[in-house]
Amino acid sequence: MSIFFKKALDKWQSILDKNSIKLSEQELLINRKSTMGDSFDTPCTLIPKNLKELSSCIAIAKKYSIKIFPVSAGYNHGYNSATPGRDGIVVINLNQLSQITNYNSEFGYLTIEPGVTFYQLYHFLAEKDSDYMMSGFTGNPKSSVMANALDRGTGKGVYGNRELSVFIKEVMLANGDVIDLTKRMTNDDVTRHLQYATTGLDINHLFYQSSLAIVTKMVVHLEPIPEVMTVGSITTKNDQNFLALVDHMRELNRQNIIKPTFGLINLTRILLSTGEKRPKFNIIENIKQMSEKHLKLNEGKLDQWNCAFSIYSSCDKEADLRCMLVDNKIKKIASNCSLTNIKKSDAKALIKNSINNNFTITPAQLKFLFNLGYTNEQEFKSLYWASNVNSPDARNPIEDGCGFIYFAPKIPFSAKHIKQTLQLLADVSNKHDRERPILFQVKTKDLAYLLFPIVFSTTNKIEAEKAKKYYQELVTAFEDKGYYQYRLNNIATNSYFYSDKKINQLLKKLKAVFDPNDIIASRYKLG
Repeated sequence: MSIFFKKALDKWQSILDKNSIKLSEQELLINRKSTMGDSFDTPCTLIPKNLKELSSCIAIAKKYSIKIFPVSAGYNHGYNSATPGRDGIVVINLNQLSQITNYNSEFGYLTIEPGVTFYQLYHFLAEKDSDYMMSGFTGNPKSSVMANALDRGTGKGVYGNRELSVFIKEVMLANGDVIDLTKRMTNDDVTRHLQYATTGLDINHLFYQSSLAIVTKMVVHLEPIPEVMTVGSITTKNDQNFLALVDHMRELNRQNIIKPTFGLINLTRILLSTGEKRPKFNIIENIKQMSEKHLKLNEGKLDQWNCAFSIYSSCDKEADLRCMLVDNKIKKIASNCSLTNIKKSDAKALIKNSINNNFTITPAQLKFLFNLGYTNEQEFKSLYWASNVNSPDARNPIEDGCGFIYFAPKIPFSAKHIKQTLQLLADVSNKHDRERPILFQVKTKDLAYLLFPIVFSTTNKIEAEKAKKYYQELVTAFEDKGYYQYRLNNIATNSYFYSDKKINQLLKKLKAVFDPNDIIASRYKLG
């Protein structure tokens, strides 16, 4: 422990209460270890309760040249979890900054702080009986809405492209100053919380996946609950039909019959998200071992691929027409097509009932709720695919030895590119004797994310090293074809940025302006 850190710690202890500074090995576990099997020397974690405390923490870090790493909730599993990814960096946990303010029922927006979770936001809207809904999220309900958006995460529905449905309202600079980005012209600008209302240079996107400042407030625009929502599920039996489905969904997407975001998922990925343990033999041979509950999650189908999407309509007639167009387009290649409607009044009632602890949600209702913003721990169970601990009994995936690394390249959304993606996955996975749990999250009309989890047990050091080698070979194979990741962990960051020296120089200058003492750390290099 350096003399500078000791002095900084003394100052932090003078401004924060004792429960807001974590120093013991057990308390620091989540900030020292990740599901990637890495360990880092994190000296302490600070938990400010408000902006004043946060500003003071940063000022002290600046004075003593201590690097800080902000986390919002700490559930970034697959991408270093809540660790800084390097030794000697103090973590600042922002989960106590968790207010939801400025709810506007006319235009459908609100303001959130870093600690606001998907669970919290869903319940906030349900309790207000809002005409708006949150874009759904398949990860941990305790995850931060803001952090997911800043890392360019995706959700469900029209507003699932989070970086386009939010904008940054307020940041704290590395000197502790707070800047409201919406007060560019005057405080009286009535459009300053509306989307795309900026006049002049828009600096919002400087703060996505960056270390220029700490984002402290974000405006989230909400999806209006449609008069009729259609939840669709299409299954195909093989890769050939699946590739045909990709082109059909792309055409329907471009014609605005359906809209992104939506998902394309294979059976192995569905199995992984149920919490079932990795089969000891071939996955197809073990498929019949799926329980009745898990079959219901997949509508009783055992087909190889599933496409899940939603359609928004203004009335029953429009919904019927859109459904007919979808059915006509895919009926020759689909082994099953399910299109089910729910009206706005029924959707609002279902949302309100879902937060009642005495209300039992049926599988049929869950299908709608996932498209209405509902979150549960279903996807969280995938962390336990290779763990020795059963997921229903799980409390902490890091303590439970859950190994989990996300490989997440960006893929042009067409059958040609999806086919090449599947071939690359097969080539590398077969070499390493690994299963292939595949999810394509279609973010825009032309862009999809491949969300490909690598699961292992961190208690087995040999297995953990094999998993990292597997990940690195996937990165190399995909980069050779021009497919780069949208979201990084510390393994990829070291060799990722930027081939153009002029860009590097520009980024270094930006960092020097915003954070001249290089206090704020990030997984994303600036220069």
